[in-house]
Amino acid sequence: MDFEQASKVIGKTQRNWDYTVPIPQEHIDHLINVSSNAPMKQGIQTYRLFASTRLDFNEMIYRWAHDRHDKGPIQNKIRNSQVAAPLLMLYAVHDIGDVIKDPKNKKKIVELNMEYDVERDHEGNILRYIPLASVPDFCFTTGVAAGATAMASADLGYQTGFCSCMNIPGLVDEINNKFPGVAMKAFWNEYAIMDILCLGIGRKNPNFQSNQVIEDGKVLTTIASTNKKRPTTYIYK
Repeated sequence: MDFEQASKVIGKTQRNWDYTVPIPQEHIDHLINVSSNAPMKQGIQTYRLFASTRLDFNEMIYRWAHDRHDKGPIQNKIRNSQVAAPLLMLYAVHDIGDVIKDPKNKKKIVELNMEYDVERDHEGNILRYIPLASVPDFCFTTGVAAGATAMASADLGYQTGFCSCMNIPGLVDEINNKFPGVAMKAFWNEYAIMDILCLGIGRKNPNFQSNQVIEDGKVLTTIASTNKKRPTTYIYK
């Protein structure tokens, strides 16, 4: 598949999946490598990547894929079924504020492979370690990695769906309570999370439209499609 066609595939959110088609391990490894090889600002690790093919876990993530402050209709809390995919790539973005709040905790800065400056008092005592990265750096890096992974997924013949809407406090509590031993549990407890970006990957359910949210073989809701506005492009020669 050429890149332009792949970009059209990932530009459409797939909200239902064919769970009868397993994703081969070599495809999963390939997509993890694509994501890991994506450029990062000065090699700074700005996120942790979790890849899950455990369907009950992915379904749990889906149930928290909504804005915890949203008081709107129930459709707002069930729309992001793209997260309940056969393969879920979850990018947990570090909260840079968590590092800065604890200014003498060099351990976190070093573990995150962050470059830093040192602020000292007039006697030379260390006051704090200052990470040389900003919130936009963290977000941009994550977006580049996830975008490259989505394109690689389309190249393999899969559909994809992005979701950045997440009730993080509720999600963290449920992971800690219901999924003991999950690899990400220690991470949740040690590092504050600024944001989460999910990328669902799999084959589309052939019996439904891509924008339909399905449960027990029935349509719960249909998410209205939007007409994309192409960005204004200036070519300077």
